Amino acid sequence: MSTLTIHNLDDHLVGLIDRQAEAGKCSRNKVIKQLLAQSLGVKPEPAGRRHDDFVQFCGVWSAGQEREFNDKTREFERVDPGDWR
Repeated sequence: MSTLTIHNLDDHLVGLIDRQAEAGKCSRNKVIKQLLAQSLGVKPEPAGRRHDDFVQFCGVWSAGQEREFNDKTREFERVDPGDWR
């Protein structure tokens, strides 16, 4: 993957990019990548794909494992007011 720097963008263009980023709740970088891909007729990489590439390293739990963890740690969520006097 490469990095690209674009020099001397006029304020109007930056404003349009910023508005599109705000409307889509994403970064300038993401908007620019989407616009480049669309204008060049290239389909952008599906969202979440990069995350899926590393799931095996992330310690993903099954629903049962999550339930068991929450059941066994629920006690830690209780606060005893006597401990704070």
